[in-house]
Amino acid sequence: MAAQLRYFQNIPTIHDKHPEIPPLYHGLNLNQALQVDDVYSLEDLQQARATASALKGLHLAGVAPEVNAEIIHTAETRSATIEAAHSVLKFSAPNFQQMAELLIRINNQLVEANQRMVRIEQQAERMDQRLARMERKVDVIETNTSRLPAQITNLRIIGRNNRLQGAVELDAPQKEVPGSGRALALRMAPNQDVRRQLEDEYPPNHPAALLGSSPPEFIVDPESYQHIDILKLILFYNDRFGVLVTDTLPTRMIKLRTFLTQF
Repeated sequence: MAAQLRYFQNIPTIHDKHPEIPPLYHGLNLNQALQVDDVYSLEDLQQARATASALKGLHLAGVAPEVNAEIIHTAETRSATIEAAHSVLKFSAPNFQQMAELLIRINNQLVEANQRMVRIEQQAERMDQRLARMERKVDVIETNTSRLPAQITNLRIIGRNNRLQGAVELDAPQKEVPGSGRALALRMAPNQDVRRQLEDEYPPNHPAALLGSSPPEFIVDPESYQHIDILKLILFYNDRFGVLVTDTLPTRMIKLRTFLTQF
């Protein structure tokens, strides 16, 4: 039994080329598609010829104004394309069909490979997203780990400060929150003069203090602090100690003492 001959190319429909054709004429096989790997049939060619002839007849009779010369040319060209495909299939070298089938298989394999590549890229993207989430978690763990020594030390410092009474010298806790509190301190400035003083002493590129470090100019008596002194501590610790921009200086000193002496 001879092997079945199969199309080696897609042949679009007339409707594909002219979607504006009204449904009234769709009964003339305007939607007959031929796909790669479809089995060759003489009926395909006969129907294509009949469709072209029918459309041309309607046009010449003047009863179908929607069927213009371009549509007729498309129908005739499609018929000629199918006939050419049939000629190639029937009269080409004996191994042409095998070659065509091989090309079809290769094309299908390329399509499948492309689909697999898309899936692999999607999986890689999901892996990148998971990796980014893991890296963020690691960053959090590293930050928490680097804060731990300061937190342990501060338990002792604040515990000692808490036990002291009266006007005594308090110890400065170590920095626990990473980053600079410059923006935070500027927002807490009570007026423009204090804000400008802070901006002059601490420009935007001023480096943040290291975790576990202590303020270099710590005033041991909270009762002697001025607004600028409290803002410098906010900048250093990256913590506003509950201070509000509307707080008076006495209120800020109370909140600072609470930060230094209470857990």
